[in-house]
Amino acid sequence: MPDEMSEQSPKKSTLEFRLPGLFLGPFLLVLIISQTVTGVWIALRKDLNFYDFSFLTIHRGLGVLMAGLLLLYGFPRIFQSFRAVRFGIYFSLLVSVFTAFINLAEVPYQINYPLAALAMAGFLILAVRRDYSLAKSLPVIFLIWLLGFTVVQTGVQLCFLNSLRNNFYHYLHRYGALAAAALFFWLVRFQPVENRILRIARIPVFALFLIVLLIHPLKNGGNLTEKYAAKRLPVAPQPLQVEMAEAGSGKVLVPNNRFWPSTYCSAGDCHNHHTIYEQWYYSPHRLAGKTEPYKKLLKQYAKEKGPNAVVFCSRCHTPLIALSGLLDNPDDPAQDAMREEGISCQYCHVITAVGPVAANGLATLRFPRTHLDDFDLTDPQMITLRDSFLTANLMPHRKIFKHPVQTTAEYCAACHRVNMPMLVNGKPLVLGDTHTPWLTSQAQSEGVDCRACHLPLTRVTRNPAHPWHAAGDHRFVGTCQSLSLLVPGELAIDKNYDEITLQRLLGNIEITNYEKFYLALIRHPKLKAYNRYLKNQTPIAIDLTVPAKAQPATTVSCLVHSQNNTHAHVLPSGPLDLNELWLEVTATDARGRLIYSTPGLDENHYLSDKAISLGIELYDADNQRILNHRFWAIARVANKRVLAPDESRDDRFEIALPADAAFPIRIKARWNYRRYNQHMADWVYGPGQVTFPVALMAEKETIINAL
Repeated sequence: MPDEMSEQSPKKSTLEFRLPGLFLGPFLLVLIISQTVTGVWIALRKDLNFYDFSFLTIHRGLGVLMAGLLLLYGFPRIFQSFRAVRFGIYFSLLVSVFTAFINLAEVPYQINYPLAALAMAGFLILAVRRDYSLAKSLPVIFLIWLLGFTVVQTGVQLCFLNSLRNNFYHYLHRYGALAAAALFFWLVRFQPVENRILRIARIPVFALFLIVLLIHPLKNGGNLTEKYAAKRLPVAPQPLQVEMAEAGSGKVLVPNNRFWPSTYCSAGDCHNHHTIYEQWYYSPHRLAGKTEPYKKLLKQYAKEKGPNAVVFCSRCHTPLIALSGLLDNPDDPAQDAMREEGISCQYCHVITAVGPVAANGLATLRFPRTHLDDFDLTDPQMITLRDSFLTANLMPHRKIFKHPVQTTAEYCAACHRVNMPMLVNGKPLVLGDTHTPWLTSQAQSEGVDCRACHLPLTRVTRNPAHPWHAAGDHRFVGTCQSLSLLVPGELAIDKNYDEITLQRLLGNIEITNYEKFYLALIRHPKLKAYNRYLKNQTPIAIDLTVPAKAQPATTVSCLVHSQNNTHAHVLPSGPLDLNELWLEVTATDARGRLIYSTPGLDENHYLSDKAISLGIELYDADNQRILNHRFWAIARVANKRVLAPDESRDDRFEIALPADAAFPIRIKARWNYRRYNQHMADWVYGPGQVTFPVALMAEKETIINAL
C-alpha cells in the first residue's frame, strides 16, 4: 500500500518556475501586475515630475519589495554555511541604515549599485546551483543579471531624480524590465527547479533590509520631499535674447533675476564644475573688472569723455553691469556683486553668436529658460535636486550652455580683438588684437585654435562620478605673470596663477602621460597643440652667433637671431603700448667683469629709450607721448615694432674686448618681458609704489675663447 501511494504521489512539475509558481505564486503575480500598472500610469502622466507621491510611493515600494524577495530567497541561502559572509551581509545592512540618513548626493552611487548587483546575482547564482543544467545557459543568465541590475538601479536612480523629463534612466528602466522578464521566463520555463517556502527566521532581518531600501532613495540625494510636493516649481520666464551692441542705450537689457552667480556652478555635486570654478576664480576672466589699472583708466575715461563712454570697456570687462543698463563705476557699491563676477560662467556660456567682425565685445546672448530657473538655489536640498537633474542627463544642459560658436576662434575674438574708437584725426586704430594675426598663421592652417593652447585639458579630480574626466583649464593662462599685483589682496594667498604663467612663458609645460593617452584615444586636435606648441618651447627662439676665438683689444661681431615661436600671435601680444619686451645682450670675462651690456632698465625701473625693444609709441594731438594707455587721446602712432607669427629678426652688436680681458668671454642674449611699464605703474599706484616683475622669455649663451 505504501508503495502504491508512493507511486500515486504527484510528480514535481518541471514548470514550477512559471509565473504562477514563482516563489510566492499569486502574491508575486499581484506585485508584478501592480508594478506594471503604477509604472505605466507614472510614465503616461502629462506632468512627468513626481509631484504626486501616492503612485510613486506604491511603485517604488513594490519594486523594492520584489528586489528584496530576490535577496531573501536567493542570496543568504547560497552562503548559509559561511558565517563570516553572513555576518558581512548583516553588517552591511546596519551600514545601509546609517547611510540612509546622511544627505549626500553620492550615497545612491555608493550603496545602491552594489545592493542591486547582489540582489540579482544572489538569485541567479542560486538558480545555477540548484540546477547545473542552467550552466549551459550562462550567457543568457548573465544578460538577465545585467538587465535586472539595470532595472533595479535605474529605478532607484529615478526615485533619486524624481523626474522622467528627458531622462534616459526612464527608458533603460522601462525596456530593461521588459527584456529581463522576457529572457527570464523563456529560460526558466524549461528548467526543473525546486520550489521551497521561505524560512520565517530570516524575515525579520530582511524586513529591516526592505525598509532601508525603501527609505534610502527618499532620504538621500535631494529628493522632492513633502515640503516641495505641495507646490509646483515656479514657471520661469521665456528665453531672452539680447544684443551687446545695445548696451549703454540706457535700458535694462537683462533684469537681475536672470543672472545667477557663478557660485551656483560650484554648489553641490555639479559634475566637474568644482575644479572649473576654482580655476576660473583665480583667472583674469573673473578679475577683468577688478584690476587697478582698469579701474583707474575707467574713471579717467569717464572724466574726459563722459560716463556713457565707459560702455566701450564694460562690454568685455564687466558685461553683467553693461547688460543691467548701468554705467560701470568702480566707486558704486551697488555694482560690487556684478564686478565680482567679472566675465562670469553664465555670460560666456549664453553667447550664441558674435558679430560679422568679431570685436569689442559685440555678441548675441540667449538667456534660456533653464532647469536652474526651477529651483530655489538658496536651499541646499534644492541645490542637490538641481544637481540630480543635471547629472542624470547632461544633454539638455549642454544644449543650453554649449553652443557651436564656442568652439570657434571668433568666439574669443569678440573680446580679444579691440578696435579702438577713431583717432582724433579720424583714422582707425587697432591697439590690441590677438585674433587677426592668428588668421594667417601656421597654427590656423593646422587647425590649432585659441582653446588648444589657452584652454588645455586638465584632469578633474573632484568629480566622484568621473574621476578620470578631463576638462578645459579655465585659468586661461596667457602672458599675465603678475596678476597678483593687478588685484592687490585678491590673490595674496594664492600666487599660483603667476607661477603657472611664468612657467608657460619659459616653455615649462608638463604634459602628463594620461593627457597624451586621453587625447590620442579620442583623436583630439589639441594633441597637436600639445606636441608642437607647448612642449619645451619658449615664445621666442634665439640663435647666437659669435666668433669661436678672438684676441684682446679687438672688436667682435655678435649676431642675435630671434624668431617668434608662438606660431599664432604677434610679439608682444596684448596692449602694445603697455607690455614691454626687450633684448638684452651682455658680455662678461672669466673674472666675472661685465665688459659689455645693451641698454635696459635704469635705477628707477624705467626702460631706456635706447633699448632694443618691441612695442609701439602713442602720441596725442600736442605730440606728447601717451604712457598711460589713454587710447581716446591718441592722434598718431609711431615706431611699431612687432614680430608676426613665425617671423624672425636679426640684431647685430659690435663688442669691444678690453686689452686685459680674461678669456673665455661669456656672451649671453635674453629677451625680457614685463606686463606693465613703469610709467603706467606710477600713474596707477603712485610713483615708486609698485614695479611689475620682469620675466625671462628666452635665453641663449655661448663663449669666445682666446685666439
